[in-house]
Amino acid sequence: MNPIDQKIHDYIHEKMLMVPPDKIFSWRKGALRMLQRKFPDAFRGRVCDMGAGSGYLSILLARVGTVEEVLCVEASSRACRELLPRNINFHNQETKIEVIESSFDNILPKKSNTIFFFIIYEKF
Repeated sequence: MNPIDQKIHDYIHEKMLMVPPDKIFSWRKGALRMLQRKFPDAFRGRVCDMGAGSGYLSILLARVGTVEEVLCVEASSRACRELLPRNINFHNQETKIEVIESSFDNILPKKSNTIFFFIIYEKF
């Protein structure tokens, strides 16, 4: 990540760290329900949340009974080191979610033998 993007991400994730783990979902549960209606068979097996931010979507996906594993990919080292583990552990999803500090460009070689049923990419 270039230095400017790093500063922006650090700022964003600093703000996200101020949100208590039990408050990270807010309106977002409705977004997952909408996606489940549009893609009813997509949320199963291994899924990938690109640009995971606070991890709210990874946590919600991990709760779906047909999802076995969630790769929670985030480029921010601070989010991977502090924010994501805090939120994932609070919601007891550490056995289903793997946090990976990476970008889309770098994730596929690390998991080259992985097939994802659904990839979610969030952009600000």
